[in-house]
Amino acid sequence: MPHHRVENLSDENRHVILFLAVRPFQVNPPWPSLNMVGGVSPILELDYAEQTIKVMPSGKRIHVLNAPARFLAATFDQGLIMDDLAVGRLPDRTRATDESFGYASGALEYGRDLRPGEAHTVYLQISFHAAAPFPALAKGRGTGGEGVPDTLQIQLASDVTVSPGRIVLHSPLDRPLREVIVNRQPIATFTANVVTLDRFPAEVELRY
Repeated sequence: MPHHRVENLSDENRHVILFLAVRPFQVNPPWPSLNMVGGVSPILELDYAEQTIKVMPSGKRIHVLNAPARFLAATFDQGLIMDDLAVGRLPDRTRATDESFGYASGALEYGRDLRPGEAHTVYLQISFHAAAPFPALAKGRGTGGEGVPDTLQIQLASDVTVSPGRIVLHSPLDRPLREVIVNRQPIATFTANVVTLDRFPAEVELRY
């Protein structure tokens, strides 16, 4: 699961701000392209609601497990969002539609007070396909060490017939599961990091 960790390495309390940007430009160099040509991927629209960023026209979703202070978006003609973030100048909208250029961008903002040696981790769940047989939406609640959620709420839906016990859900966090609740009922069919499901649709709560 993609995650970003911020640690205070100084001997003083610090207020740190982390921006996670969604941009139409590839961050990595072209050679780790994973069968895709690097460069530009159009973003016509960015919309944020209920801890989920919707990216169009790809239809991809970015589920934010740690709720940010805010999400802000901008069109291409408003300027480069990275330049604005560097000087603390932020867009004034939570949704951007850029049909003229197709280069909309946005950023999640996290602000946190960290003591010396303290760290904070932000987790994201990114769907690499617009649709999946078993789409899932995950949200974190509460925080454990380093700001990691101690409870994940996941909504699973299926429009196909599944055989009982055939679907497994892998825990997205590198922590052993303590309890699993499915449709408000505790279940026993789970290990430290794998849950076996036999009912759909399902509201799943993973407790660590």
